Amino acid sequence: MTRYFFQILLALTGLIFLHCGYAGEVVRSAAPGSRNKIDTNIGGDGLFPKGLLFSPLIAAPKQPRFYTSYRLYRMPQGKTHIGAVGYGGTLGVYRWGSTLWDGTLQLDFSAAAFSQFNLDIPAPELINTDYLVGFPLTWRRGHNSARLYLYHQSSHLGPLFFLHNDPSQYALSYEAINFIWSHRWTNYRIYGGGSYLFGTTPKSLKRPEVQLGVEYYGRHILWGMARFVGGVNIQSWAQNEWTPSVSLKWGIRYTGPDLSGRRLSLLLEAFDGHSPHGEFYKYKTSYLGMGIFLGF
Repeated sequence: MTRYFFQILLALTGLIFLHCGYAGEVVRSAAPGSRNKIDTNIGGDGLFPKGLLFSPLIAAPKQPRFYTSYRLYRMPQGKTHIGAVGYGGTLGVYRWGSTLWDGTLQLDFSAAAFSQFNLDIPAPELINTDYLVGFPLTWRRGHNSARLYLYHQSSHLGPLFFLHNDPSQYALSYEAINFIWSHRWTNYRIYGGGSYLFGTTPKSLKRPEVQLGVEYYGRHILWGMARFVGGVNIQSWAQNEWTPSVSLKWGIRYTGPDLSGRRLSLLLEAFDGHSPHGEFYKYKTSYLGMGIFLGF
């Protein structure tokens, strides 16, 4: 029942995004040849504001967004070709003017689902889906921004995968509070923070996790219609003995004259560490891939 609730919630979220057509990336570069600046044209205060104060993380595996990606996984069991898809995003709910430390404060709603399909069989089989839903509280002043994110994650195996494997060893569901601070200068952005899990299933899960990363936003090219972007995201979880998991994304992003702020990116991907896919968190994995990412 919980699974269907989240599916309905995510579908409604997608309809809201399409209707509002809001600008999801508020930190943009100035014209080529000048230093990058913070875009101040992000709408006013109040209900359903335009834009986000905290820009989505490029390389974070669980960043809510729409995408489809083809990946080659290397695991202890061997190599596997995987089709990965995701849908979701973040919607600004309410914005307050200059409040905390002379910055702007905003409450958002965020929801997403991430699925992986086995492409090594004639009929691709759903392996796993992770559902996320939460409420980020974000803040920004100039080149500094922060996000306090309360969310729920639950993971569900695909029906056929569930039948072909022993399901008794798989279970993952938790609530978490995540805090990330970021700073932007010229063409780069750095961020860092961590999470604390509670309400966990299984209850033996260790709670703390740290996260940090760096992003690159290139100057506009192709008559201002595109730019190179990239990011490295590193996460270490106490449950996996603090072994770092590294996610890398690099490619080109369309940033043409779209008044609603939609962004289409073609990105190369690389990952090495413990699996970011829900119930497989205990397994070491790495992959290379290429995907199309759409942000609203």
